[in-house]
Amino acid sequence: MIVVTKRQGMMMARCARCGNEIPAGSVFCTYCGIPVASGVAAAPGSGAQMPQPGTAASGFAPNTVPGTGTLPPVPQPAGPADNGGSAPQGQPGSQSQPGKKPPLTPAQRKKRKIIIAIIAAIVVVAIVVGGVAAFLILHGRKNAAAGPAQTSDTTDATPKKTQKQSPTQIEGKKAVSEVTMTNFVCNYDTSDWGWDGGAVVSDVMPCANGDASSSSDSDYGSSSQSADDGQYAFGVWTPAMDESKVIYFSALKSGEKMYSDPVVAATYGPNPAVFVIYAVKTKAVGTTPETVHLFAHQVDLKSGELSDRIDLRTEEDNLINLQQDYKFDVLAQSNNRVAIEKSWKTTEKRTVNDDQREVEIGHKQIMGLSGGAKQAETLQTFKDSVSISKDSGGYQSLNTTEVDVDDYHVFDTYVVKDSAYHLYSIDSNKEIVKIPSDYCSPGDTYRCDLQGLYRFGANQYVLNPSESYNGNKLLILDAGTGKTKKVTDLLNINMKDDQYVNFTDFGQFSDGSLYFQWDESSDSKRVFILSRDLKVTEVLDGGRWARLMLNSGEFEGVNYLLKQFYVKTTDENIIVDEKGETVGSYTLTPSDDDADDYDHTAVDWIMWRDGSENTVTVTRGQVPGEPAPDSSDGSGSSSGDGSAGDSSSGD
Repeated sequence: MIVVTKRQGMMMARCARCGNEIPAGSVFCTYCGIPVASGVAAAPGSGAQMPQPGTAASGFAPNTVPGTGTLPPVPQPAGPADNGGSAPQGQPGSQSQPGKKPPLTPAQRKKRKIIIAIIAAIVVVAIVVGGVAAFLILHGRKNAAAGPAQTSDTTDATPKKTQKQSPTQIEGKKAVSEVTMTNFVCNYDTSDWGWDGGAVVSDVMPCANGDASSSSDSDYGSSSQSADDGQYAFGVWTPAMDESKVIYFSALKSGEKMYSDPVVAATYGPNPAVFVIYAVKTKAVGTTPETVHLFAHQVDLKSGELSDRIDLRTEEDNLINLQQDYKFDVLAQSNNRVAIEKSWKTTEKRTVNDDQREVEIGHKQIMGLSGGAKQAETLQTFKDSVSISKDSGGYQSLNTTEVDVDDYHVFDTYVVKDSAYHLYSIDSNKEIVKIPSDYCSPGDTYRCDLQGLYRFGANQYVLNPSESYNGNKLLILDAGTGKTKKVTDLLNINMKDDQYVNFTDFGQFSDGSLYFQWDESSDSKRVFILSRDLKVTEVLDGGRWARLMLNSGEFEGVNYLLKQFYVKTTDENIIVDEKGETVGSYTLTPSDDDADDYDHTAVDWIMWRDGSENTVTVTRGQVPGEPAPDSSDGSGSSSGDGSAGDSSSGD
């Protein structure tokens, strides 16, 4: 109960538990924390009822603080044992003296501090909970106004959370595993498709814009339109495209005429840059002779438009009084550049034996075309060297060492030959290695004429001399050390001194490994695979190959992506994998006429030609019309980085 006292003319309430006075308007006893009615309690006998905590009359809901929500019950004192409550009636300390506050014991002070701390913590928690609840309510209303929230719930009725797609997924290229080139006709000539770098392109045909049409016929006859008007068309497909496309362009401007037929060249990579390159003559005007100029355009494969002209700067070398025999060629490609060789001739004078002679000098300049660049780069410049020698009698002779630049279609490389072979990188614009001109047979430069080149590994190259299938001369060069190894030694082929190993077929798979077919004898046909770590695998034994094929010659085809051989036996057409196991039969083989046009190790697609239908199709290794192979098994998966390559296989 609440004890009410009268002090200085006003009614004062006392706490029934601790006996201390309660200030007017207090909700809790400030000493022991017991809840009390608000305001000053009425005097006994006045008839007024004191509102009890938790009732409607008190102005508060049970255990609440205004604006904060419901509070947990206030802890109650434990009773007399803790010295925090009132003493039993009739015992000392049960009544307080009027006008004087009874002193608090240490236990009462400690208990009061604990209770006040608990109440403060409860108030803070209530404020935080109330704030969070208000934020959630307002945020929910905002989301409701904006639309339904996304969720990761997997039920069909709930919208799925959008996953961020990789560039490949965004473009949707992985889903495309087969593309058939669309044939088109210009003046009765039908497109002919083939590889160039990482793109499949058709030949460039004289064709007025809109004159091309789709056709599956191989040829309607010869073209009646000349290239004098400079209108051309060609087809193109790259791995970034879902289908092939026909590009129309006009090569000439006013006062120009064609000097060379246009060609198309592309870089490697998942989204190759494609260029059109051609040379024109400016017409002679008055006393100004004609001059030759070489230009390129990058092709916008989405719009079909060509960029502004990229000048390959032949005007720097034009002499107005001479025809300089200008020529150009596509040398090789990397993921970043196409290397173009320009060549021309000039004359110089030399005095020999007191006579002045004119000497014809050949010039070679290597230009680089990069995707998105508005100008071409000059990479390297070479020219023939001229020297004068004397014999013992003092007679002078004029000697010219010609410079030749060779195209082996090996990723990021080209070869310059003078008195030695110089292997250059397109991307770094530096010489990779210098190879002696008699690398395969000291003192015999004729036999060592370099006919083929393969990129075998990070710093290894396969050199194929003029005796192209003579295994005795086939070498693997370490560009770092300059040392070579004979392929026959690596294959552990034992030969007599006068015996020659003639490989009837050899080439390169997309993973960089090499395959060799050797007719050891009339009773033995052997097939080897040499991996980039120089491990050798023999596919079947020689006797079985000879019996299967009856010495009929080479394979019908090789799938360099899936590492499979297409073999015509005495009774079947079977496909044999690298382990010598039969994995299927065939009616169509991969195209074998493109090995000199691109590096197998820099692409992830293979070409098929159906001669009966005149169709060209590229796939990820599978026969057209069949499901694509699972790239996760590693079979035929190409790195596409040019880490190994071939230029001229024995296909």
